[in-house]
Amino acid sequence: MNESIRSQFAAANRSTYLNSAAVSPMPRSAIEAINRQLNDVAEYGSLHYEEWIAVKTRARALLASMLNVRAEQIAFTRNTSDGFASIANGLAWKTGDNIVSFTREFPANYYAWRRIRDEYGVELRLCPERDGRIDLDEFINLIDTNTRVATIPMDGEVGNSQYDPVSKHVFANVQTRKQLVVVVLRARRRRYLLAPGGARRIAVTAAVRQERRDAP
Repeated sequence: MNESIRSQFAAANRSTYLNSAAVSPMPRSAIEAINRQLNDVAEYGSLHYEEWIAVKTRARALLASMLNVRAEQIAFTRNTSDGFASIANGLAWKTGDNIVSFTREFPANYYAWRRIRDEYGVELRLCPERDGRIDLDEFINLIDTNTRVATIPMDGEVGNSQYDPVSKHVFANVQTRKQLVVVVLRARRRRYLLAPGGARRIAVTAAVRQERRDAP
């Protein structure tokens, strides 16, 4: 991390913070933007409402550019868990469907799939974790023609970031799998959002980062 980025995070002056997956310290620029918004509301009420919408529109366009999708495909939710719940509740489920995920997932990200299992009789298949890692081939072998959703960890949990498990099997029969939704957890690089064929990928993340070759 270079000093200009490091200086944005007050927590970096106190410790090496490793719990960003749960609660991440805000950068100063975000705090300043939020304070400007709150002060605007306090002083002017809704007078500048159209400007607020314009900020959201710009943010949506920037995120879409980073993820190689259309702006209308970007949705803002309260947090990652809320995004999971929105996906789970927005799909049409039927008995015989299955969901493929992995053990030791963050509880709030698991609850959405568990509720679907209990309410609709959907099978929830969990790939085991061994020695802190998930075997990609084992995960892939859990996916079959009845898989409605596959949740893929893509932030280092499965090891080699260049090995995209989706491309090996999920898209092998992609022409007949247009009902499949691949939920990419914490995807922060645009290559993970490029979905060939008919299957749909949805990235659920609390932060998005565009990959740069010149990044430190």
